[in-house]
Amino acid sequence: MMFKVVGLLVASLALIACSKDAVNTPVSAIPDCVFADGSNQPAPDWVCGALLMAWLYRLLDIVKNPLQG
Repeated sequence: MMFKVVGLLVASLALIACSKDAVNTPVSAIPDCVFADGSNQPAPDWVCGALLMAWLYRLLDIVKNPLQG
């Protein structure tokens, strides 16, 4: 039991010591649709599937209401 308390104390002190050097740098806003290469560059809507989703919603609407489609 004593080793658990000492280990917890050492771990908490190490965490406190390492967190003092944290720098809060502002991060620029990331667009909703980005390329998947990690560059965070804005991508067109079709890359993220907007065209596919619009087609699926239209198909679903036709299936639900076949006389109106």
